[in-house]
Amino acid sequence: MNKSCTIRTVALVSLLLVGSARAEGASEAAYLACKEKVNAELEAAQAKGLGPKVAAEVDGLCRQGRTEEALRFAFPMQAKRDCVNRVRQEAAAPDSKLGKDEIGEAHNLCRQGDVDAAFAILDGSSGNGPAAELPGFPDVLSLSFSPQNIRAGEATTLRWNTSGASSVEVGRRNPQWPHASSEPILDPQTVGPSGSIAIQPSATVTYQVRAIGGAGKSASKEVTVVVSSVPQPAATCSISGRITGKLKWDTQDDRGQPISFDLTHVYGWEPGADRPVSAEVRGRRFTFEGVPAGKSFTIRPGGYRSNPRERTLSCVAGTAQPGANFEITGPPPSG
Repeated sequence: MNKSCTIRTVALVSLLLVGSARAEGASEAAYLACKEKVNAELEAAQAKGLGPKVAAEVDGLCRQGRTEEALRFAFPMQAKRDCVNRVRQEAAAPDSKLGKDEIGEAHNLCRQGDVDAAFAILDGSSGNGPAAELPGFPDVLSLSFSPQNIRAGEATTLRWNTSGASSVEVGRRNPQWPHASSEPILDPQTVGPSGSIAIQPSATVTYQVRAIGGAGKSASKEVTVVVSSVPQPAATCSISGRITGKLKWDTQDDRGQPISFDLTHVYGWEPGADRPVSAEVRGRRFTFEGVPAGKSFTIRPGGYRSNPRERTLSCVAGTAQPGANFEITGPPPSG
């Protein structure tokens, strides 16, 4: 294509794509950048101007800030159109060696988007040399986190698979792109066309894979891993005390039968708990661990008669609270 033809082509594409006001949700800069990129791609590929319907669809995608989708729509549609035009030119050529069946098959392949197969038929029959190379487009076939929901501190694996890319980048999505940054990916890593990496995010984050092809063509996809915070352990303390008086009592029950009581445990009630917790008496001392900090904790030496009958104490998180002392004055009431 000569220079004047290229200029006319770019002008035509520009008239078709440079349009009216931007759509809601897409900035003016993103809208214009999308159309400029489509124009540049078409010029680089020496493609003809887009038809009105295709141009309108591409313009609508740019208005929504969907640059990659605009490119992905423009090139396959343009490729089909150029393919059909070439079939018609070959069929109309006076020295064409194409038969009716070959023309029909090539035309159908063009309509289906299988441009390479259509051109193979044309090049094998017409003797006009190799088909003109149409621009390939990279694609991100799959992208996922496994697992996709984790707790802070846990690891997850990002897996991807791409095609048609000369290079692939993986990194965190840049939330400021394209409004305040020209980089779509933060801390990008150059990776292979398919693979996986393990990450250990501390908060919910979105990762993006960008497949880059020739002439600046690219495709991208993103996925989010949801990170939930780890519940903080409840604030606790410990409460300890000492037992004085007799710990073993020999007495009789109401029927006059001998009975013996040994004080081996002291019991405590947490706020709102249905059942008490216990602390073993060792050498007349006992300690309650994991007591709710800052809340009232009631302690009793079983059913023994004591002074005092019970104690209600609280303590500061991470501390040991002494002073839960009791003097045993008698055994539990016999019954």
